Order: sequence, then C-alpha cells, then structure tokens
Amino acid sequence: MAAPIRISKILLGLIKASPQCRIGRRYASAAPQESRTWQLHSAVCLQRYPRLTAPMNDIEQRFQEHLNKVEYRRSLRSNYELDLTKEKELFEKMKIMTEDEKKKLIAEQDLLTMKEQEEDWQKEFEEFKLTDRLTEADMAGNEQSANRLLEKKLVLIVKKQWEDGGEPQWMFPQSARLPGESMRQAAERSLVSTCGEELDAIFLGNAPCGYHKYKMPARYQGPEYGVKAFFFKATYLSGDVQETGEMGDWKWVTIDSLHEYVGTGSYLKHISQFLVDS
Repeated sequence: MAAPIRISKILLGLIKASPQCRIGRRYASAAPQESRTWQLHSAVCLQRYPRLTAPMNDIEQRFQEHLNKVEYRRSLRSNYELDLTKEKELFEKMKIMTEDEKKKLIAEQDLLTMKEQEEDWQKEFEEFKLTDRLTEADMAGNEQSANRLLEKKLVLIVKKQWEDGGEPQWMFPQSARLPGESMRQAAERSLVSTCGEELDAIFLGNAPCGYHKYKMPARYQGPEYGVKAFFFKATYLSGDVQETGEMGDWKWVTIDSLHEYVGTGSYLKHISQFLVDS
C-alpha cells in the first residue's frame, strides 16, 4: 500500500493560487469576490412594558386570601384600631363627668369620632374610580397605538419599503450605519428616521443583544454581498409613531404573535433569542 503524499502548507498555498492548476482553478472559483462586502445595519427592538397587572386566576386569588389571613394574624394593631381603643376609654370617662367637664374636654381635644371618620372615608372611596382595563384603542382594534393590551408586553414592528422595489417586509426599525457612527448611534438614528421624533425611548446599553444576517436578493445590483443587522433593546416611554417614507405601516404587537408578521424563518429565530414575554 502506497504511503500517503504529504504536501506542505507553502506548496498547498502555491497550488491554490495558481490559475494553471486544476485544483487552483477550483479554489479560485469558490472564493468570494473581494469587491463585495457586508453592509452593517442597526435595528431597534422597542418594547412597551405592561402598564397593568394581569387579573388573578382562581388559584392566585385563593392564595392571596390565605396570605391576607396570615398577615392579619401576625400584624400589629393599626393607628385606626389604637385610636378606636382610646375613644372607647374616653367615652367611659365621660360617663362620670359633669356637663361642664364634658364641654371643656370636647373644646380642648376637638374630637372627631371614629364613626365620623369612617363616613368621610366611605365618601372618598365612593368617589374613587378605577381606570378601565379596556382602552379606546382596544375597543377600536387600533394596532398602531401603544395604548392597548395594557396587561401585556408589546414590541414595535414596521413594514419596510425596499428601495429596489421589493415586496415590503415586517421587521424592527432598521437602518444602515453611516461612516463615523457607532452601532448604538446608528440604532438611535434609525428609530428617529423610521418612526419620527415624537417617540420617547431609553436605550438599554451600548452592546447589541442579538444578530441577524442575510444575503441581498438577486434583483439587488449594489456592491454589498449582504446585510449584518445588530439589534439594540430600547424601552418605550411615551409618544406616537409618525409615518415616514421609510415605512408603509407599523404595529404594536405581542411577542407570541410576531410570527404572524415576520414569518417563521431565520429572522424570527434570531430575535426570539433575546425576547422574553412577561
């Protein structure tokens, strides 16, 4: 059996670089064109956190009642209970006082009985109204408003209009990085240029939380081979999205419904790695 032929790394490099060699031609044809590069993009995962707590289910309600009973047994008496005890003791003393002594005591202490305080509290409670869980946006089915589904976490997606005439696609706000910008600065600019200046948001850190890359479609004639998009998280505070030329539509959607818009491919796979539903 013939011994295997050993080729040095230097000789192998010369073979690959030689266009006259069949092996070299194969390696040369497989090498990517140096003129085509990856374009760097920054994308923003803008999250609106829940504004209301979700209603308790049956188990949670029963457990909360149990905790309230335990807390009541272990707790000290409140100021109301202490004042009620003092009031009872004072009324007992007043039974043996003369009318003049009673008038003098009432004038000195400016007594407000606990019953009168309870009436004031009851009146204040009746005037207090809880905020309705259903907003106008919920009742109108307005998915462009962040003031909806207050019990759930929402994320902002936009319908990207491609310059080369391709079919619009739902995604997070995204733009190419400009020369001299950091990736964080590009993400901040992307949010403003895509959604307008009325949005008030806080970016969480300078490092991206996720990464996604894709090749440019065959119809694209530019010098870039593909796009490498880096995702930055931001928290929504207030404001409304403004329609711009870079997008055709926008929606505030729940995390579990993202697949209905962005699809079930690699994009959803990569953003799901850093999205946590509340």
